[in-house]
Amino acid sequence: MRSNGVVDREFPYRPLPEHELWSADVAWVSQARYDSIDKWLEGSPELVIEVKSPSNTKHELEDKAMTTLAGGAVQFWVVDQSLQTVVAYTRSSGIHVYRDRAQLIPAPMFGASLTVESLFFTKL
Repeated sequence: MRSNGVVDREFPYRPLPEHELWSADVAWVSQARYDSIDKWLEGSPELVIEVKSPSNTKHELEDKAMTTLAGGAVQFWVVDQSLQTVVAYTRSSGIHVYRDRAQLIPAPMFGASLTVESLFFTKL
């Protein structure tokens, strides 16, 4: 798997000039864009992952996904720990829901795919 980027938590970015500063629960940013950051990233990270909390509404998450994609993200994932699902919003192919633990979630920005199961802790 190639990397050429940075993964970080609580990553600050400003998706569009008219928006305030946002924070991604988890983000992946290409190395070139990361190296150009002054205070925070202007535009969206290539991959933004939001971990759904009970206070999040469907409308709020959809709005955040659409704004993040408009700001340059390739993908925006909503990870629902209680349902163990991932909803992936993509610029190229729309919205996909991944429920099966063995399903592969494509992550072309870093040349890999992840299984749904790999995103969740399993009980031993």
